[in-house]
Amino acid sequence: MRVETVREGRTLLKVPRVRGQPSSRDPVFYNPRMRLSRDLTVASVGPANPRLVCDPLAGVGARGLRIAVELDPDTVVLNDINERAVELIEENVRLNGVEDVCRVENRDANALMCEDELAGAFDYVDLDPFGPPVPFLDAAVRTLRNRGLIGVSATDVSALAGRYPRAARRKYWVEVERVEFYQEVAIRALLSYVVRTCAKYDLAFEPLVAFFQRHHVRVVGRVRRGARRADRALRRLGHVGHCRKCGFTAVVEPGEDECPECGEGLTVLGPLWLEDFVDRAWARRAAEVAGRLGLERARELLERLAEEVGLLPWSYDVHRWASRLGLPRVPRLKDVLEGLRERGRRALRPHYSRRSVVKTDADPGEFREVLRELGEGAC
Repeated sequence: MRVETVREGRTLLKVPRVRGQPSSRDPVFYNPRMRLSRDLTVASVGPANPRLVCDPLAGVGARGLRIAVELDPDTVVLNDINERAVELIEENVRLNGVEDVCRVENRDANALMCEDELAGAFDYVDLDPFGPPVPFLDAAVRTLRNRGLIGVSATDVSALAGRYPRAARRKYWVEVERVEFYQEVAIRALLSYVVRTCAKYDLAFEPLVAFFQRHHVRVVGRVRRGARRADRALRRLGHVGHCRKCGFTAVVEPGEDECPECGEGLTVLGPLWLEDFVDRAWARRAAEVAGRLGLERARELLERLAEEVGLLPWSYDVHRWASRLGLPRVPRLKDVLEGLRERGRRALRPHYSRRSVVKTDADPGEFREVLRELGEGAC
C-alpha cells in the first residue's frame, strides 16, 4: 500500500495514495474531501473539553487523532476492524507523538463500544462509517456517560433526502420523498432517527450542531439520561406536508394528505426533527474554537449555522417558485432576501446551498407575495 503524508489542522496523517473517488474497496479508507467535516467536528466538540474519547470506526484515525492533537484529551481510543488500518493508525499515533494519549484497538466496533473498560464513561463518541450509521448507533449512545456528546455522519444521503424512499423507510423508519428542500429533510430525518434510537434506552438527544455538506449529513449533540427528557425529545418530532403544485408547506398531522389551498395531494414527510438543529450559543463557542485553531472555513460555517436558528424547518427554492407561479422573470436572490426583510422577516441563504435558496421565518403565502411583487413588478 502506497502512502503519503498530509496535514489536517495541526495533525499529520499518513494516508493511502489512491486514484479517483475513495471507495470501501480501498485497503484503508480515507476521504480527503471530508476535511472540512473533520474541521467542524473538532470545533464542535471543543467547547465540551472531552477527556475520554472513542473513535470506533477510525480508518486512518483522522478524527480521533485530530481530537487527540488539537483538543488535549486524556484518552482517545482508536479502533478499526481492518488490520491494515490499525497499522496505519499506529504509525499516525507515533507521527504525532500522542502515544501517551491514544490507545489503538483492532476489534468489531460494536463489541468495543459495549465491552471496553471505558464503556459507559466516554465523554465523546464519533461515528463516521462508510454509509449509514444505523448498525452502530445503539452501542454508541449506550457507551456514553450522562451528558456525553456523540457525532454521527451519514453518507447515504440519497436515502435520507428521499431519492430512495424504501431505503429510508427500511433503515431510518422515516417516510420521505424528494422535495425541493431535500437538504433540510436529510438533516431532520437523521436527527429523528438518533432521537428515537436514544429514546429506546430512556435517553434524550439534544442537537448542538448539524449540517449538510458535500453529500453527507453530520450531527453533533448531547445525550442525557431520563425517560421524561426522552419523552420531551420525542415530542419535538413531527410531519411536514408539502404540495408540489402550489408550494403549500406546513407542519401537519399524519393522515392530512390534501392541500388546504389547492386540493392536490400532499407529500407528507416524517417523522422529522422540527425544531432548531443548532444551539446558537454552542455554535458560537465552537466558532471561537475553530478560530483559535486556524480553521477558518469551519469558523465561517459555524457562524452561518448560528444565524439559521429560529427559522422554519424548510426552505424555498426561488427558481422552483418562480416556475410554479409562472413569473416572467426569476427575481435575484438578493432582492428576495431584501423583500422579506422589508416585511420584518428574517431571511438568509442556508449553509447547504450555493443556489437561489431562501431560509426564512415567512410562511409560504408571504413568500409567494414577495416573489410575485418582484417577478411581476419589473415587467
